[in-house]
Formats: sequence, C-alpha cells, structure tokens
Amino acid sequence: MSQQPVNSETPKQPSNNELAADRTELAKYRSRAAADRTLMAWIRTSLSLIGFGFGIPTIVRTIENTHLSHLIS
Repeated sequence: MSQQPVNSETPKQPSNNELAADRTELAKYRSRAAADRTLMAWIRTSLSLIGFGFGIPTIVRTIENTHLSHLIS
C-alpha cells in the first residue's frame, strides 16, 4: 500500500469578483422568484373577487326567494 502525499496547501479562496458574480446571480434569482410570487398573489386575488362577484347575486336571490316565500304563506 502506498500513501498519498498530504496536500499542505491551503485551498484557494475565490476572488472578490467571483463572489460578487455569485451574489449577483443569486440576487437575480431571488428577485425573479419574488416577482413570480407577487404575480401569483394578484392572480389568486383576482380570481377570488371574480368568484365572489358571480356568487353574491346567487346568494342574494336565494335569500330573497326564501324571504318572499315566508311572506306569501
């Protein structure tokens, strides 16, 4: 069995430019993810309001019909 020589060198640290480039890419990804979440929240809210807009007249009609039927009988 032969022994491998131990690497006594310290690992090379990335330069400031490399670190800045990584941070910039991560910042772009975070910004894009935040924009996507905001867009989905707006869409979800819009669909909810549309659903309530179609549902409220049906509920009001049902309440009116129930109320009138009690007055007639």
